[in-house]
Amino acid sequence: MKKLLFVIFITTLQIAIAQEKGNRTIYESLQLPTSKPKTVTPIKKAPPKMVSVRYEAPYYDTATHNIWYTTFKEGKVMEQVADMLNKIFKLKQKLKITCLECETVNAFYNPDDKELKICYELFADMYQKMSRYHNDPDSIGEKIGKAFNFVLYHEVGHALIDLLDIPITGKEEDAADYFSFFLMGAFGDEYGIEVCREGANFFKDMHNDLKKDTIFKRLNKEGVIYDKLPFWDEHSFDLQRYYSINSLLFGSDPDRWDGIIDIGYRRPANAIAEYDKIKRGWARLLLPHIRTTTETVKPKTTAKPKPKPKSKK
Repeated sequence: MKKLLFVIFITTLQIAIAQEKGNRTIYESLQLPTSKPKTVTPIKKAPPKMVSVRYEAPYYDTATHNIWYTTFKEGKVMEQVADMLNKIFKLKQKLKITCLECETVNAFYNPDDKELKICYELFADMYQKMSRYHNDPDSIGEKIGKAFNFVLYHEVGHALIDLLDIPITGKEEDAADYFSFFLMGAFGDEYGIEVCREGANFFKDMHNDLKKDTIFKRLNKEGVIYDKLPFWDEHSFDLQRYYSINSLLFGSDPDRWDGIIDIGYRRPANAIAEYDKIKRGWARLLLPHIRTTTETVKPKTTAKPKPKPKSKK
C-alpha cells in the first residue's frame, strides 16, 4: 500500500510540474487565431493567493482513510494544484479546496461555500475498482493518480464556471468534462494526454462494474431495467463520457490515435471539428481571466499639495 500511495503521489506531482513547465504553451495557445499576435507569458510578480487548501483528519474510518490523509497532507499535493490555479487565473473570489471524509464516494464543488471537496472515499473506491483489473502496484498507482487528476480538474471546471461567471449552454457536467480535457489534453502535453486516457478508462471501468453489480442483476430479475436507469441524472452515462473523451483525443491528432482509440464507426467523422470547437470555445471563455505580464499594478500616488495663493500686497 505504501508503494502504491508513493506512485500516486509522484504521478500527481509529475503532472503538476509538467503543467508548471508548460504554462507558456498554455498561455500562448489561449490566443485565438483572430487575436493580434503577441507574446503572453506568466506574470512574474507573485499573484494573490485566492485558492487555499485544507485537510481534515478522518474520524470514522481511520484505518482506511488515514493513509490517504497523511500522504496528501505531508506531500502537499493539493497545494501544487492551488499554486497552479493562483498563477494562471485571475480569480476575484476565493476558492477553498478541502480533502475530507464525506461518508460517500464523491468529489464535488459547492457553489454556496465556494468550496471544492475531495473525499477520501473516492481514492479508496478507485483503488478497489482498479485492483480488479490490475495487479502491479506501480500500474495501479499511476492509473489512480491520472484518473484522479481528470476528476479533480472536472471539479475545478465547475468551480471556474461559478467563480468566473462563465456562460455555458447544455449540461454543465459535460462542460466540466470538456474543461478537464482542455486543460490537460488540448496542448500536447504527454502527462495531460495520459490523464485524459485514464480518466476515460475510469469511466469505462465504472460502466463495466455497474453491469456486474447488484443493481443490474436485481433490475434484470424484476424485468424493469430501462425505467429504473438514472436517465434523470445530470451526468452523461459513464460509457458516453468514455467515448466523448476519446473522441476529443482522436480529434486532436487523428494520425496518432487512428486504430488505437475506440470511438465507434460514426464519431470519427465529427471528432476533428468537435475538438476544434471545444478548444476554441474554452479558450475564448477563459482568455479574459488569464494572468499575463501585461498586467500592471498602478502605483499609489499621493495628491500634490495645492500651491498657496500669493497674498496681495
